[in-house]
Amino acid sequence: MEKSSELKFLRVVIDTDVLLNWLTKEEDLWETPLRIVKYVEQGKLNGVICITSLLELRYVLRRKKMFTAEMINWFIEELKTHFDISLPDEGSLLLANKLQSEYPLGPFDSILLAFAVSEKPSILVSRDIELLKISSLFIKSFTPEKFVSVYL
Repeated sequence: MEKSSELKFLRVVIDTDVLLNWLTKEEDLWETPLRIVKYVEQGKLNGVICITSLLELRYVLRRKKMFTAEMINWFIEELKTHFDISLPDEGSLLLANKLQSEYPLGPFDSILLAFAVSEKPSILVSRDIELLKISSLFIKSFTPEKFVSVYL
């Protein structure tokens, strides 16, 4: 299948760490997430963010990166303009609980993985190597660089 035609049918779930790389322009890490965001903005890629990732993003930007509330709200509104912001349903939360009981996942990662599994067909993009190892048992999972090399 041609790359561009396959992209139309995929829901690419983006982890918080990838969004943070892009938003904070982390050295040597932000340019690939920017490419992914541009594809989403151009409507060439169906980007999805779990609401828990927005909560985590807001927390990290406020507490650890010391961004102002105004800047954080602007970032969130930009994300909401281009990405589907979705809620995990009851089934996803039950699956998250099961995943966390079976694998060494934190609460946000277990919810994100369960959410991504429920968004089929989907791909999870993250920099969390441990999460990627576990998620690859269930769905396609890539670092941003690997995702770009395979799909873009």
